[in-house]
Amino acid sequence: MKCDNCESLATQTTDMYSFCNKCWCRNFGTITIGGVKRPFLDVLQDSLENMGLSREEGETIDQWGKRCREATSLNPKILGGLA
Repeated sequence: MKCDNCESLATQTTDMYSFCNKCWCRNFGTITIGGVKRPFLDVLQDSLENMGLSREEGETIDQWGKRCREATSLNPKILGGLA
C-alpha cells in the first residue's frame, strides 16, 4: 500500500488514510511538554539547535549524520536529553 501524500510505502494505515512514517509524523506527530502540545518535528528541531546539532548550510545529510553521531558518542548523556 502506498502513502496518500508521497507514494512511499505506507506504514500507518486505517480505513480513512495510509501514510508513510514521515508523512504520518508531519500530520499527527505531537508531544506535550509542560502541558503544551507541540508538533514533534518542531520540538526535535529546537532540541537539535539547543545542542548545536542543527544542519549547517552546505552540509550534506551524510556529513550532518556523522557530526551528530560523533557528538553523541563523545557525550552519551546527550541522548538522555532528547527524551
